[in-house]
Amino acid sequence: MTGLRVGFTNGYSWPELVKLYKEGEIDLLHSVILTEDNRSLGLPGNSYVQLPFAVATGENSSPITDLSQLNSKQLAIPAGWSIIS
Repeated sequence: MTGLRVGFTNGYSWPELVKLYKEGEIDLLHSVILTEDNRSLGLPGNSYVQLPFAVATGENSSPITDLSQLNSKQLAIPAGWSIIS
């Protein structure tokens, strides 16, 4: 409809995608969290959606209602994501 040709780049970590963006190899980044590091890239544009964070737990686990419940637990977050801090 727009006449634009779009290619989806997949299989890279977030830091690798940012590097490709900085080098001009890709033109857009999606799902950018507003951090000082991202602002230094000349990002962001305008938000197009706001999504709450979630924690996935095992079927027999109690619901997580407070971050303190994660004390001494292991939490998996993909390397390089801006939400780590």
